[in-house]
Amino acid sequence: MRKEKKGWPALVKAGRGSAASTRGRHPRGLIERLIRNEADLEGLNPKVHIIRLSGQLGERRRIMLVERAKSLNIHIANPGKEETRPVGEELKETETSAIEESPGSETGNSAEIEVQHELESEPGVTTTSQAKEITDEEDAES
Repeated sequence: MRKEKKGWPALVKAGRGSAASTRGRHPRGLIERLIRNEADLEGLNPKVHIIRLSGQLGERRRIMLVERAKSLNIHIANPGKEETRPVGEELKETETSAIEESPGSETGNSAEIEVQHELESEPGVTTTSQAKEITDEEDAES
């Protein structure tokens, strides 16, 4: 390293630093602000600032601050587990749990439900649910 042939870490030299305009900023290029309470959110610009929630916050205050930051469209560097989950996954989980918990459902397995939907879409194939509908229609006609 001393003779500069190889070694780690790289020697400190002119030109090895980051640009002065981005030095000390978040990797997105925004200015980070530590948030401890709701008053700290006042006066922040969503185009310039990104917030980092204090690690000493409790769950109730953290949820309140995340909701307030979302309403102000401010980016959050450490939102937590629930806020980082994509919206589509939440919907899928609630749909499958609702299907499994519903008292009138014949099957609780989502794979069986998908196969059943595929069979219903094929012409000429009658499933048990279609057979029940046909018998119900016949009973209504008579």
